[in-house]
Amino acid sequence: MQPLLLSLFVSFSFAFLLTSMFAFRLRLWDRPFHLAAYFATFMSLEVIAQHYFLPPGVFGIEIALLCLVLAFVFVGVTAIARRMESRADQ
Repeated sequence: MQPLLLSLFVSFSFAFLLTSMFAFRLRLWDRPFHLAAYFATFMSLEVIAQHYFLPPGVFGIEIALLCLVLAFVFVGVTAIARRMESRADQ
């Protein structure tokens, strides 16, 4: 994988993980604008950090895949929590 593409993939995976964690913790699943703002902020910060502050290749494809797996776990848990809360309100 090319360095720029790998850098963007790692940045995307970190941003996706952090956004899914915030969505679960702060119960932001009904506010898509907030989630998009969090994702854009995390993605831009990660791209800037990898471009200016971190040495090249510090985060490999393994870290990106791990972050993606963890993000999908949080998305699943968030969906379960959302379903449980909607059933409790009925």
